[in-house]
Amino acid sequence: GIRDKALQAGIVKILIDEFNAMLQSLAGPSFVPLDVRGLVGDDWVNEIHANRRGSRRVAARFAAELVRRFPGLHFPGLLP
Repeated sequence: GIRDKALQAGIVKILIDEFNAMLQSLAGPSFVPLDVRGLVGDDWVNEIHANRRGSRRVAARFAAELVRRFPGLHFPGLLP
């Protein structure tokens, strides 16, 4: 296995960036990928799960896109 933490992080970044690029290439009228990389920042419970604050930022991004596409939707407490 790879024991170098910096190399591990670099590999994961490349994988996530490539996955995001693939999702963006599939974008169309019925599929809208949202790039939420960087929204969580340091707000993690562990290496997989964002904590409440980080999760709210991601949820707000999704909610904002839904409101943009479907005016009239409301997300009390999540969006201004």
